[in-house]
Amino acid sequence: MNYLPFPPVSPEIFALEIGGFHLALRWYALAYIAGLLGGWLLIRRAIRTPRLWPGAPVMTEAQVEQLLTWAIGGVILGGRIGYVLFYQP
Repeated sequence: MNYLPFPPVSPEIFALEIGGFHLALRWYALAYIAGLLGGWLLIRRAIRTPRLWPGAPVMTEAQVEQLLTWAIGGVILGGRIGYVLFYQP
């Protein structure tokens, strides 16, 4: 059978052992971090562009930071709920 060989890629970018506690940064966590950071920067740039908003922008900088905080909480909580519902019988 023909197939494409893929190199073995570790799911961890790097791992640290601190006092018996295993701390690892995984690729999907890096994708979440990049997505949240990119979204935050994009929204900040959009609200600072006056030609997009006649009058006042729809959000303040403080509201953007609150949105990011809630988004991070939603990602963490949603990930935990999804793990429990789909991977724990």
